Amino acid sequence: MLPDPLRDYLMRSGKGLRGKVLSAIAELTEKDGFEKAVETVKAAIDYDAADTDSLVNIHNILNSDSIIPPPIKLPEYVPQLKKYVPELSAYDSVLLKAGERQ
Repeated sequence: MLPDPLRDYLMRSGKGLRGKVLSAIAELTEKDGFEKAVETVKAAIDYDAADTDSLVNIHNILNSDSIIPPPIKLPEYVPQLKKYVPELSAYDSVLLKAGERQ
């Protein structure tokens, strides 16, 4: 069975992301061993990092000689902001008028 941190991390990941997360963990295990991969997952949980790029970056930071900053926890009164998705098609029309082509 999987250690608790790995199981918890996989449960936090969406179904579509679990395969990618497992692949990333497998690559980290091949690179530096299973114990280091589990340490990486524990740190990813602390940092609330859910994507595979963050997982790999955390692993690289943990296994280098760099200084690791502590996770930042926001106070309760800081509101959750909605994700901003820009309307890029508006820029397309402006650029086409200016002479830019794709």
